[in-house]
Amino acid sequence: MLLEVGRTALEPGNITKGDILQAFPFQNTFDLVTLPGSTLRKVFERSVADLSQRGPHDSGEFLQVSGFKLIYDLRLSPGSRLVEAQVQSSDKGYERLKDGQEYHVVMSDYISRGGDGYKMIKEEKLNQRQGFLDFDQILTYLKLFSPVSPRIQGRIVMKGEIPEEPASTNDANGNRVLSETLIQICFVISNIFLLS
Repeated sequence: MLLEVGRTALEPGNITKGDILQAFPFQNTFDLVTLPGSTLRKVFERSVADLSQRGPHDSGEFLQVSGFKLIYDLRLSPGSRLVEAQVQSSDKGYERLKDGQEYHVVMSDYISRGGDGYKMIKEEKLNQRQGFLDFDQILTYLKLFSPVSPRIQGRIVMKGEIPEEPASTNDANGNRVLSETLIQICFVISNIFLLS
């Protein structure tokens, strides 16, 4: 799953419908898009193209992911910052992203239409199946699986970055590990979508 960071962060505590609407105000759908691995590589590079070594990571283009493990080096020039990309395999392990392989990825229809500079998705997607509204999917998840206990899972690692967060958000090498509360929700949504 590829997901742009919501407009506002969800704070610890009760999550209201208003909180969800504030984070996702545009009524997008979560769609299933088929992309070649080579396009996913371009997508991941676009995600960090405008980031600097000093952060912060609040750019609308920066994607949170589920089902992928990504390592970036922000000391490298934009377009060559993705140093490793792995995709979750059917046995729940991870394998290297293959440029010639097709991948089914859940994302917002906004991103799939090329929004926020992701024109490569619009131009290179192989197939797209429309899903349900993001608000409805998130609300359903929260009703079924509350309480939600997000944790840092190390899906995105930034090397060469000057940490601005407390030490608890950094790995043993001082690399900042990024996670977003809603990725846990969206991972379940993407699995449900793939099974339907």
